[in-house]
Amino acid sequence: MSRCFGLVAARGLCLACTAAVLAIPPAAFGETQAQKSRGAQQQVQEALQREIYGLESDRQKLLTSATKKVPGYAPAMWQLGFLKDQRNRWVKADDYLLQGSAAAPLASYQRVRGSYADTVEGQLALAKWCEEKKLLDQSRAHLSRVLELEPNHLAARAALGFERIGGLWVSREERDADDKLARDEQESLAKFGEAMREIAAGIAKESPVRREAAARKLMAIRDAAAIPAMEALVSPVSDEAARLVVDALSAMSDPSASLSLARHAVYYPSHFVRDAAAKKLASRDKHGYAPQLIAMLYLPVRSEVVADVLPSGRIGYRHSFAREGHDRNEVLVLDTEYFRVAQAGGDAGLSAARAGLDAAQTATQRELAVEAQNRFQSQLNDRITLALKIATQQNLPAQPESWWQWWNDYNELLTQGPKTVVASQEYRTSAVVDVVQTGPRGGGSGSGGTSQIAITGECLVAGTPVWTASGPLAVEKIKIGDLVLSQDAETGELALRPVLRTTIRPRGPTVKFTAGQESFEASGGHPFWVSGDGWRKASELRSGMVLHACGSPARVASVEQGSIAETYNLVVADFSTYFVGRQKILSHDFTMRQPSRTVVPGWKGE
Repeated sequence: MSRCFGLVAARGLCLACTAAVLAIPPAAFGETQAQKSRGAQQQVQEALQREIYGLESDRQKLLTSATKKVPGYAPAMWQLGFLKDQRNRWVKADDYLLQGSAAAPLASYQRVRGSYADTVEGQLALAKWCEEKKLLDQSRAHLSRVLELEPNHLAARAALGFERIGGLWVSREERDADDKLARDEQESLAKFGEAMREIAAGIAKESPVRREAAARKLMAIRDAAAIPAMEALVSPVSDEAARLVVDALSAMSDPSASLSLARHAVYYPSHFVRDAAAKKLASRDKHGYAPQLIAMLYLPVRSEVVADVLPSGRIGYRHSFAREGHDRNEVLVLDTEYFRVAQAGGDAGLSAARAGLDAAQTATQRELAVEAQNRFQSQLNDRITLALKIATQQNLPAQPESWWQWWNDYNELLTQGPKTVVASQEYRTSAVVDVVQTGPRGGGSGSGGTSQIAITGECLVAGTPVWTASGPLAVEKIKIGDLVLSQDAETGELALRPVLRTTIRPRGPTVKFTAGQESFEASGGHPFWVSGDGWRKASELRSGMVLHACGSPARVASVEQGSIAETYNLVVADFSTYFVGRQKILSHDFTMRQPSRTVVPGWKGE
């Protein structure tokens, strides 16, 4: 019995040991996949922090370690200079582009591209050819060219995802941004609403102790997601509450805090709060608020009325409105065609007179609306220019043209050609029935679009290598539809993106700088990414700054005045960036740069 008991006991011990082993968490033997992912993410963030201080060796080690921890970890692969090829494999950008691997499927496209005319018909046909060959990026580029040539081309607009809303074309990206803004506001109210109501109630109390406690709670908030709830629930309570919100916003580094300060500086009823918000903007990046404020400045609306007898014999009434903004002219044309519905014994002359009276009354109402709009815009201009004057410490008059020019000069931009024209047209018919009262009949149609873009730019001298799917190519040789290596400044994603447009800037002064034994020349306003700072104009570069690049960053060795030269630039889809030089320095395209939440592409730290 003892032997049997011993055997049973031994077996029981073995089973107990097995159960104990199975009960031990997998982490006891190694990291879980989730832990590995978190570890890899942390290593990438640490690597990008090392980049800020120019610690390249540490940066490379941390990124390599992240890829060993999680093979193919995208954020690390992008920072090491890898991208996905057509087969979804990670490949080194140098090898992929220098060997022309990406260009092989594009050979036929590059051969036929020049045979299509630069006309609406030619570019539309080329876009269709690209679509048939599954070259969707190139198709997109040539459809965009169609819209430059004919802004209201319905087929091109539809193919690119535009919708006509209120007579204007709205892109898919703009609609997505509006939807996200609405979601963010709802989520902010859901997450922070209760806390903000408590803070607002505390600020409204007579007890100084309660007010101070509420103020401390508000100042402790650093999450930018709380901003919509702050604006909706705390700022309207009182001037004191709004001032506290302004103080809380000034302690946040997120770009959305700059925009909220700008809203307080313009829209809040009390000028004390407006001035306080504008003063807080003075220490923040101007690109975080100035473009939005300057875009809201407009000259007065001009209107024109034309009434005439149309070839059909009907009475036509056209009322056009135009106003000038910073980078565009907006035009609205309202057409009305009156037609007679004859009745037995009706008087055609009387019906024509009634149509004329209706047109005159409509015109009067619209002119009154224009006057009201101009009064509102004048008051808005005054508030905006005062906020800009305080924030930027520029003593300029309260005139839109003065601030438009200041912003162009600040960014070292050269105005080229006429401003963009954003046009909208609506048409309606109206029946004039003999003897009886008139009533509207028929529908309306609207159209809106943008003319050729010919505004401002900052550029690179001829011969500057740009990294394309075919390898490095001089910037002046790039064509619409070429794929260039590009990076998303927020996520760090590295990918090929199509060129939508090329630009040329007349001869002018340039800035010359050297980085890693390589020299570059660009107009003073051309932005490059400085690790730790973000986008900086060429004229702002200084010796010792670290420039972000594909694979490994480069340090600026010297900066000096360059030559007088013609310069070139691109418009790149989605990311608005491309890489230049042997070291693949990250450069911004022709479009106006946007404020960023990061100081190194892909970095998520504070």
